[in-house]
Amino acid sequence: MTEVDYVNEDAEAERKHNILALSFAEVAERLGERDQDTVLVALGSTEKHGAHIPLGTDSYVTMEVVKRAAKAADVLYSPLVPFGYSPHHMGRHLEGAGTITLRAETYRRVMSDIAHSLIFHGFKRIIFVSHHGSNTKPICSGAPSGGACCISRCSWRSSA
Repeated sequence: MTEVDYVNEDAEAERKHNILALSFAEVAERLGERDQDTVLVALGSTEKHGAHIPLGTDSYVTMEVVKRAAKAADVLYSPLVPFGYSPHHMGRHLEGAGTITLRAETYRRVMSDIAHSLIFHGFKRIIFVSHHGSNTKPICSGAPSGGACCISRCSWRSSA
């Protein structure tokens, strides 16, 4: 499998989309541009899929879709949140070895804190994107009150 550096991959691009590659001044400048108040938040998971597939499969698919969508729509995207809501993947002892899950309430609070942080700085449209279907279960109840919540579930078919 090829290593992908999602931190620095568009650091040298003429028009950056990865928030990690931008300074806070560059993000503020982008927020001042027309139609630049949307941000894609990449939600991954670290969980078993079978003995032949990496635990990061959902994270890899999510980041690739987010990266391509952000470039196509000319919007910014966040770093990957690598852990999701995956209690059903824990299995018996060692059956889901390496799976990391957050409790629903913890996950909601993390998503709420992410949304509040981005809203505080001027983002108006926050789109949570995940390939892991169970991440959508607890998320909307974590949306800031009075705000809208948008969840996009991507699949490998949509990233082709």
